[in-house]
Amino acid sequence: MKAVLVTSIACAAVSLLGLLAVSAMSYAPGAEAWRAGMLVGVGVLLVGWSTLALWARSKLRLSREALPAGVKTAVIAVGIAYMVVVLLCSVG
Repeated sequence: MKAVLVTSIACAAVSLLGLLAVSAMSYAPGAEAWRAGMLVGVGVLLVGWSTLALWARSKLRLSREALPAGVKTAVIAVGIAYMVVVLLCSVG
């Protein structure tokens, strides 16, 4: 459960970085709809990762029930892929 908590916190931080990066980028005229869509998408993912972090923290605090190995592996794999994509889009 601790790995899920750490992954979700890291992804939430990367989402915040992505929001800042997308809002700071300049776009060609007529691309405002794409920019707004990206801001909404990254914002929704920020809320989702933050919610997952809060849920994992409450579960970790209340009980030591472990998630199934497949779920934990999936959350970590998706989180790492998400962080790589956001960082590549933010830097590149």
